[in-house]
Amino acid sequence: MENIEQNYVEQVDYVDYVNNLIKNNPILIFSRNNCYPCTKAKMHLACYEPLNINLDEDPDKGKLIQNALTIITGQTKVPNIFLKSRHIGGCMNLEELMESGEFRAIIASIIFKDFADTDF
Repeated sequence: MENIEQNYVEQVDYVDYVNNLIKNNPILIFSRNNCYPCTKAKMHLACYEPLNINLDEDPDKGKLIQNALTIITGQTKVPNIFLKSRHIGGCMNLEELMESGEFRAIIASIIFKDFADTDF
């Protein structure tokens, strides 16, 4: 029973950890190695310097993060993309935003907020 409780507490901690990442990083990608949609999404966002969390870097931690993402978003696959704390989805969802023009507005709000927060 103690092991089950410990696993539950650890998973709750990872949900909090992932929620903090989402809240504190305007452009965030959760990805894996050898994942073509992940590579494509990272290429689309590269010039905006996203935070990329590679779930394969630490497989045990990656599994807990993936479970937390599933709890938070319902999405079970990567890439898992967030813009301004808003869950976008995967690479196809990102490309749809780019085609619709909505992506440009989201990015502009991120850039101009960062600019407005700069002290001169």
